Amino acid sequence: MSEIDETAPAPETQVPRPNALSRIGGLLTSPADTMKDVALRPDVLVPLIIILLGVFLSFWLITPKIDDSATLRETLVEREMTEQQIDEVVARMEQFKGIAAFVNPIMVFLIAILLPAAVYWVVFLAFGSQAKFKQFLSVVLYSWMPILLRYLLLPLVLWGRSGMTTWEAQTALRSNLGFLSSPTESPVRFAILSSIDIFTFAGLALMVIGFAAASRFSRGQAAAIVIAGYLVTIGIGAGIAAAFA
Repeated sequence: MSEIDETAPAPETQVPRPNALSRIGGLLTSPADTMKDVALRPDVLVPLIIILLGVFLSFWLITPKIDDSATLRETLVEREMTEQQIDEVVARMEQFKGIAAFVNPIMVFLIAILLPAAVYWVVFLAFGSQAKFKQFLSVVLYSWMPILLRYLLLPLVLWGRSGMTTWEAQTALRSNLGFLSSPTESPVRFAILSSIDIFTFAGLALMVIGFAAASRFSRGQAAAIVIAGYLVTIGIGAGIAAAFA
């Protein structure tokens, strides 16, 4: 019989990819290792479905509780519109509320997930990254889980309440500083303070870890790019608020 070569290397075993649910749990227990794995072995479909379903559920529960008609009437009166014109505008707004519960989750995906993933991917490529877009999209999706938690907590905070304005609903959770201001008194200040949000900051931290792993950049370099991008986003939001003030 031939002798077994004990010095021969053992065959490599392929580590199975964690499923999306275990990765979401890993964001709590080991966020750094989880986001590294998300960046190096990206997946998109399941986290995307979870986010869309969660956002849809949140809007579906919250939308019937919001009544902006009084605020809208005050605004239209200041623009010297007739009572008949005001009634027509308010009626159109009420018709749109039912559609908004279905449209908003799609808009959230396009504006708050797909757009940042694409923009950051292009910026990192410009600085020398070789990462694929799927890696960046996967990172953004999993980084969005803290923000999804905010969406899911909001209906619980608003349980039993009705007739609120959009501003009251947005600030009811007290996770950001928007409650210190008002969009009617100071739209720009409200837009800036609303951006100072603990759930958003948690998502940005996860994004830094994931982008650094995907691009092979240091976390300091990734943080500089992510923070700069977020500051630009705040500036754009404040500019839009000023334009419509």
